[in-house]
Amino acid sequence: AAALTVLEGAHHLDEAIHPADGRAIELNDPVFRDELVLVRGRAEEVIRNVHAALRRLIDDARAATAQSDGVRTAQDRTNRFMSAIAGNLPGFEEATRALYAGNESAFRQHIDDWPADVRSYTLHFANGAF
Repeated sequence: AAALTVLEGAHHLDEAIHPADGRAIELNDPVFRDELVLVRGRAEEVIRNVHAALRRLIDDARAATAQSDGVRTAQDRTNRFMSAIAGNLPGFEEATRALYAGNESAFRQHIDDWPADVRSYTLHFANGAF
């Protein structure tokens, strides 16, 4: 029991081995070894919990950015198609601004006068952009 009290109150290993009250603890003392094993076990559990928490934080951050990355990819894909095929059509610049602003209704309004096949493919590429 004395070893437990010393270990719980110790802030450094040196304090555990040479406590302030002058009592010396034998390193080969079975009580001391048992308590040391318990302390190490608790420390390992804390480390495992910290690792698990960090993994959860990283996974949550990846999931959050995956959605925004998907939107950005769809926007860029749509912009490349529009620039190549519809760059000279009326409303192209406004549609591009609406695309990157995430304003789907304005985007659809600006491409409404485009030829049906170009409009159809543009909307196909814009899937997931809003």
